[in-house]
Amino acid sequence: MAEFSELAIGEDTYNDIRKMDKIGGTFTGQAKGITPVAPEDLTRMDYVDGAVQAEEDRAVLAEATKITGTMTWDGSTLAITLP
Repeated sequence: MAEFSELAIGEDTYNDIRKMDKIGGTFTGQAKGITPVAPEDLTRMDYVDGAVQAEEDRAVLAEATKITGTMTWDGSTLAITLP
């Protein structure tokens, strides 16, 4: 089999073990990616986990800083009455 650098453009790669069908292909091992810059980019698990955690942290902070009560405006003054 030809080395990767020796494959010619347009060469038949049907039996090339480095190629995988677009549908139904499977592989084992590690797929390495980059920090994504486009929606279709492959990404790393730690990047996704960090993004999810950051979103959860923002949601908790937003919930913790909610002020409930009644607001009234008389045209010049805003009054907030807390329960």
